[in-house]
Amino acid sequence: MIEKKLSLKKQFKSGKIISCLLTVIFIIMSMKGLQNLTPERMDYIHSTPPNASQSQGLTDLGELKTFLDDFISNQLEKWNIAGMTLSIVKDGEIFFTNGYGFSDVENSIPVIANETLFRVGSISKLFVATAVMQLVEQGTLDLHTDINTYLTTFQIPEKFSEAITLDHLLTHTAGFEDTFTPIILNSADALEPLDELLTREMPKQVRPPGKMPSYSNFGITLAGFIVEQVSGKSFEQYVEDEILKPLGMEHSTFRQPLPNDLSPKMSKGYHYIDNAFIDQPFEIITVFPVGSLSATATDMAKFMIAHLNNGIYDGNRILQVETAQEMHSQHFTGHPQLPGMCYGFYETNFNNQSIISHDGDTILFHSSLTLLPEHNLGFFVSYNSYNGYAAYSEFLSTFLDRYFPAPSYSTVQPLLGFEERVHRFTGNYLSNRRPYVSFDKAALILDYDNYIIKITANPNGTIQILKFTFVEVEPLLFREVTNQYYMLAFIEDDQGHVTHVYIIGGPILFDKLQWYESSIFQNSLFVFCAIIFLSALIIWPIGVIRNRLRRKERAPPNFRRARWVAGGESLLNALFVVLMFVIMLNQTALGITFYPILTVVLILPIISCAFTAATTIFSVLAWWGKGNLENKPYWSIWGRLHYTLITLAGLFFIWYLIFWNLLGFNF
Repeated sequence: MIEKKLSLKKQFKSGKIISCLLTVIFIIMSMKGLQNLTPERMDYIHSTPPNASQSQGLTDLGELKTFLDDFISNQLEKWNIAGMTLSIVKDGEIFFTNGYGFSDVENSIPVIANETLFRVGSISKLFVATAVMQLVEQGTLDLHTDINTYLTTFQIPEKFSEAITLDHLLTHTAGFEDTFTPIILNSADALEPLDELLTREMPKQVRPPGKMPSYSNFGITLAGFIVEQVSGKSFEQYVEDEILKPLGMEHSTFRQPLPNDLSPKMSKGYHYIDNAFIDQPFEIITVFPVGSLSATATDMAKFMIAHLNNGIYDGNRILQVETAQEMHSQHFTGHPQLPGMCYGFYETNFNNQSIISHDGDTILFHSSLTLLPEHNLGFFVSYNSYNGYAAYSEFLSTFLDRYFPAPSYSTVQPLLGFEERVHRFTGNYLSNRRPYVSFDKAALILDYDNYIIKITANPNGTIQILKFTFVEVEPLLFREVTNQYYMLAFIEDDQGHVTHVYIIGGPILFDKLQWYESSIFQNSLFVFCAIIFLSALIIWPIGVIRNRLRRKERAPPNFRRARWVAGGESLLNALFVVLMFVIMLNQTALGITFYPILTVVLILPIISCAFTAATTIFSVLAWWGKGNLENKPYWSIWGRLHYTLITLAGLFFIWYLIFWNLLGFNF
């Protein structure tokens, strides 16, 4: 998804777990604008769906229309959404399309499924993957060749022995860290060619390719750029010529701003504020191959039919059968029993239905495209308001519960000896879709606890993640107790220590945190350092004033130097914390605009390190040295202890800064 979702814990509190966790995958979250998913979405986890007893399958168009009219009307009211568009395809034809609510609230312009354009966010990635597969089919690209072969204006540094390939890019296993580079703007003036953007903002590769998944906007953007490089066309032009036009998608475009003939038909995007819908500026996606598509529901229906038909729609073929089947097949999974990644699509298993799909989120528009190949059926939904992130998960679970209800199954008892093994699995886990070596890691500090998933043990031989309970069905493999298709798979290292957990499958993996990476330790360390630094800045000046008033003999030179050095360390660190806090409260501070200011601010801890080195020397002399530093009227035991604490705080703070990539210029 385009809008990166930061708050993992909040996202777990939403929809059915399959919807929640697939939403988590695309954290999301440009990692800006926290998605405040609400507990109400949990109502759909174990509730009985309406008419769940009806026979499986979608056959009655009249019944479907009646159901959707009522359900979606309630959705728009419940979630404060201005409008929604939808299309359902079945057996190679458009089965149903409709628009609900308004595309322009102020002027009461309704949503019309075959006319009103919606932003589809990261569903755009499916077009990147389709374009790549077309060029593979033609022999222009190879999925398993080093991508540097296709790059002429820049190269990806070779960090590991295995090269990054298109296979890695399309399965989100290239090994890139994630960053908070702003990718949604309000002005097209900020758009720049992909080579310039990628040269400047390409994330660092932090793990070997092909080993672990981590959803990457920039990875798929790189694949889109390769399409440009080898085709000789802009990405927008290539998709128009090779996908949109052949499929008759006349009301769809990747261009920003929109062409003049399509702009009047674009739905506005809304925030709901103070009981009113407030329209927002058109969102400009800087990494446009992965999120800039604007399309109607009817056009998206044509795209779905083409993929369900293995590459053909209305007699026009965009992929050969073998190529389409390869694109829809699994190419990476964290465990043989977990869903995984196809090329572009990700797999899910919901109510015992094999699904390939992709969701898409900007800040204002929230969409989902879901294909059930075994039933030759697919559906696309898109909402034009901020709260749509909650609605499409609800739509997915309700629609599938109604027309493809889950079969009954027997409960499973925990494996023997679980009580002795449970400690291996419990602890804090953090999504690997995050910054590792870049400065952007520091943005996690302000809300670190909300990024962490905590796994705890229950007395009955199960483990708990929020309100979801899992039981071990095979070594390292767990099943949610109320639904056999919701799975966890733990990964262990060569020493048998659990290091990661896959949740459901797809391009997401959670790292098990070490004790020093926990929010409790990190926050406690920061508070300790802050208190000690402040004590020096408050207590010592008061002491100086008091001694002057009492006309006490002036302290020896070395004693004064020691305090001046420790005071300088404390002042620099305190000033750095305050300035960073102010900068980080402004979201744009994590973008290019504030880099000059950040450069100046980041000089402070570098200077402070020199002061900390000096305080370390003075601290040693205070305890074991000889001379003025042992002059007892000026260096009491409490004075030594306080000075030692300042020294330790300085050393701990250096480690803290290194941990958060704040020491140096890690842009």
